[in-house]
Amino acid sequence: MDHLLMPIFGLFPRRLTGVSVLMYHSISSAPTLLAVSPQKFEHQMRYIHKRGFQTIFASEIPTLLERGEAHSRVCITFDDGYRDNYTTAFPILKKYNIKATLFLTTSLVGQHGRAGGGPALPFVNEEEISVMAQSGLFEIMPHSHTHPKFTEISVENITKELVDSRRMVESMTKKSANVFAYPHGKIKKEAIEILRKQNFAAAFGTKPGLIRANADLYRLPRNAVLPSDNFGQFKLRLSDSYEDYLAVKRFPQDLKQKF
Repeated sequence: MDHLLMPIFGLFPRRLTGVSVLMYHSISSAPTLLAVSPQKFEHQMRYIHKRGFQTIFASEIPTLLERGEAHSRVCITFDDGYRDNYTTAFPILKKYNIKATLFLTTSLVGQHGRAGGGPALPFVNEEEISVMAQSGLFEIMPHSHTHPKFTEISVENITKELVDSRRMVESMTKKSANVFAYPHGKIKKEAIEILRKQNFAAAFGTKPGLIRANADLYRLPRNAVLPSDNFGQFKLRLSDSYEDYLAVKRFPQDLKQKF
């Protein structure tokens, strides 16, 4: 259904009145479902710049919601911490003066890891993290220490993942780290309770949608940008029409649940 619906809604994009949080992983030509090519990424960032979208850090969203100012904004996020976020994405972001948030898997700093079952890719090292964090265009936030599925581990281990990853991020950046992205997008009620106790201001999943005034701060949506997306599909994620598309896509499932 996606290959039919998205092009239709993409023909009639409306202006963006909420906040769209875009989710990237690797910016490379690696053979993985989670790698967007540098050429596509620059095209997308150029569009955001030319359209005049105001870009924000993920950590700014709770305050914007509190003030009633969470509208017409775009938030660029990267998960895991692949080195190409520094070598490839970072120069493009600087070129167009675009802010971004990196959710870092701290046990892989300076190591190699896999993106979506593809080849092992290098991760950013501590020096690169420091440069990004001091640039004014990148903020670094925790994405857990070992990237487990929170739905499959104990409350004690969830606490350890949160505490260890936050401590490492703050040590490397010398800045507060108060927002989180769930590894694999797996959200567990107990994890939300721990995040609140640890004074995290917000947490992001992978469910698509736009952030609006009534958003749940610990279940904030993000919109995955995929290598298979054409440019119309990308623009749709920066439009109120994206909510219409998601509603139509969910309709058969919602109908089934009712009956």
